Amino acid sequence: MDKCEICNFYKLVMDKQINDEIAKIELCSHCLFKTLTDTQIDELIKISTVTQYQEGDILFSEDENPHYLYFLLKGVVKEYKYDTYGKSVVVQHYFTPNIIGEAANFENLAYNTTAECVNECIVFVITYKDFEKKFLKNPEVSRRLMLQLAKKIKKTLNYNMPKDSISKLAEFIYENEELFNTMKKYKIAEMLNITPETLSRLIKKLYKQQIFERDDNGHYKVIDKEGLKRLYTGTFESL
Repeated sequence: MDKCEICNFYKLVMDKQINDEIAKIELCSHCLFKTLTDTQIDELIKISTVTQYQEGDILFSEDENPHYLYFLLKGVVKEYKYDTYGKSVVVQHYFTPNIIGEAANFENLAYNTTAECVNECIVFVITYKDFEKKFLKNPEVSRRLMLQLAKKIKKTLNYNMPKDSISKLAEFIYENEELFNTMKKYKIAEMLNITPETLSRLIKKLYKQQIFERDDNGHYKVIDKEGLKRLYTGTFESL
């Protein structure tokens, strides 16, 4: 899914489910709703909750009936299904910000995948029936939802295309630089379907190629964004 333009307005959202207190979270509105007025955003918040999930928590399961739309505010979610042998097959990973599970709601069909939190996640959970009633009559919102679905299909196709390890890593870092620094490397390796040893070797090569530098805290900072991008678009000299 292509990165959306971050909207210019913010809302404080109250969530009573976190630590049994009123927690205020700064919600950066998804580009899907950038045309909504402040009043409409307030209405959206009224039919929603902000929920904190832990690693391994399930947002929804395969064959479960849909009731909510999920907007990922923090963390990573993997979507997978089971093959005929009972083995889980990852369909896609979702990064912040992203919408998850909308197709099943639109079609009023059971989910055909399971969505699981890879790490600690904060999710904006919207009651779909109320959302449908109050927002889907808005032509601009409906149009943006269709665009989101089209982008997601394109992203899923791209996700399942054969790629070499360096291309997968370069694309991941390009789109998720902050996550690359905060997420455990073995989890990144798992997401990219490579071994931790291969990941470590590729990181060292990128460092030697001066794609990024490392600070005193061990954090990587990309210093050649275009060079990094060329690594997965196929126009850069192979490592």
